[in-house]
Amino acid sequence: MRCGKNDLPAGPAEGYLSAARPERMYRHSLVLIAGLFLSAAAFAIHLPGGTITWRCIGGNFHEVELQVWRECSGNAMQSQTINFSNDCGVVFNVSDLEPVEVLNVSQVCASELGNTNCNGGGVAGIERYTYRTTVFLSPCNAWTFSWDICCRNNSLNIEPSQGLHLEARLNNLAQTCDASPTFAHNGVPLVCVGQPVNYDPGATDPDGHRLRFSLVDALLYNPEVAPVDYTNGFTGAQPYTGMSIDTLTGRISFTPDLQGYVVVSMLVEEYRADGVLIGSVIRDFPFIVQACSTNSPTISAGGFENVTGASALGPYELEACAGSTLCCALNYIDTDANTVLEQINTIAAALPGVELDTLGTMPLTLDLCWQVPANATGIRRFTTLVLDDACPYRGLQTYSYIIRIAPPLNAGGDGQARFCILAEPFALNDSLTGTPIPFGQWSGPDGVSTGIFVPGISTPGTYTYVVQNSAGCTDSAVVVVDQLPSSDPLCIFLGTSSTHTFAFSAGPNPTSGTLQIEGAQGLRRLELMDAQGRITWLHTLNAESRPTMELPGNVANGVYLLIMSDAFG
Repeated sequence: MRCGKNDLPAGPAEGYLSAARPERMYRHSLVLIAGLFLSAAAFAIHLPGGTITWRCIGGNFHEVELQVWRECSGNAMQSQTINFSNDCGVVFNVSDLEPVEVLNVSQVCASELGNTNCNGGGVAGIERYTYRTTVFLSPCNAWTFSWDICCRNNSLNIEPSQGLHLEARLNNLAQTCDASPTFAHNGVPLVCVGQPVNYDPGATDPDGHRLRFSLVDALLYNPEVAPVDYTNGFTGAQPYTGMSIDTLTGRISFTPDLQGYVVVSMLVEEYRADGVLIGSVIRDFPFIVQACSTNSPTISAGGFENVTGASALGPYELEACAGSTLCCALNYIDTDANTVLEQINTIAAALPGVELDTLGTMPLTLDLCWQVPANATGIRRFTTLVLDDACPYRGLQTYSYIIRIAPPLNAGGDGQARFCILAEPFALNDSLTGTPIPFGQWSGPDGVSTGIFVPGISTPGTYTYVVQNSAGCTDSAVVVVDQLPSSDPLCIFLGTSSTHTFAFSAGPNPTSGTLQIEGAQGLRRLELMDAQGRITWLHTLNAESRPTMELPGNVANGVYLLIMSDAFG
């Protein structure tokens, strides 16, 4: 991205700067312009937005943090107040908070960082102020933490003279000691007119809880909390033309068509695995849109490439197997020749123990390999924020990724089957131990098997059972089948007139859809086996003399074998 001398001077955002490196310098009169932002009153404190988060430190004590951005063209910051209330009747505030950290997060090249108006220079800059306090929060299902100020900057999508209100909510009955979602990318994004934008502030949850994202009404306080007034039919859910959010990743996408501010309010909700809402944070921030003479990093770059150990569900989504080793590459490019790209990512936080290498600057490549934990479940999300080396303002693009972890498969444990030549056919699944997943594939000495061993026809030996899912995850178990000698007492018994008589019979009633069984004393189990040897229905019972049973309605049409077993097997 490049800013020409006539571009809108509305510039700072992400402050992700590395050590000194070669910069491509361009002539610009922008650095000498005093009116750098579309601001409120000339002598106001210009605060574009912020976020409130929390972190439990034990014993119902919580560290609550307020982060706000300040345009350096405004007046100096003052002390701040955070308000606390809950639905259990507790209300208090903590006032006179001074910042514990002040960072220049201007989206400028390294050579201009010292020349922003945060440091007395002429390049528009933004600082991030962090305020922190520790409070005791008695258990309650609805705590609200809030902060507000009278005035917002003028914007393209909100009426003038609107206030700014930030809040976060916590249910510390649902989760006794919790940390809220936090954000990895903590600047204000500066983007270009006419260029597609993907931006994701990189929300992660330290406790691994499930996050969901949405666009909501920006808020004000005057004299109570209320939505701001939007212009031109915009709303919190649709704050600008064509803007959308990915509810799983938090990636916001749109193509700005005018210079100025576009205010966005992102709600991040945090859920337990059982679906109970723990809390939420609101990140209220603007996109600063300006005219640019060249491009930001390519929006369609960065997809998963050279993937092993996983299946691609899309350019930015994989399905991996618990216990597998996943490797892939991520490549980022820019259409501007000789561009030097840099990146900030949340990969290590999302994939503990990942091996990550960064190669080159144009293209910029991330090579990663991750041993997926055997007990891992659910989804892992991460982002990569890529910046070019334009001066004074750097182009930016964010790439959001999802890795879905398929649960481990269970083919059961190894087993053994011993048979007599006169025995009836039997299912190999019955000889597996544990609880094998059904509908796997059997193979044996004669190749692919139906899973039914027929004495006198099937070949004794080792039979392997394999289960597999769409991600390519597999598990297997074996059954060793041995033939007993004809002199074995069991085989001799099978060759005689049995002392136990099997006298069951069964017939379907096509009118009623039932199965009528005759001579059923001692009947214990019914099974339906399909043509591939898979058990598709099983029913156990302590039968009377003529039980009537509903035929299963959840099996496909076809030919099935009905297997009836008594207490003697």
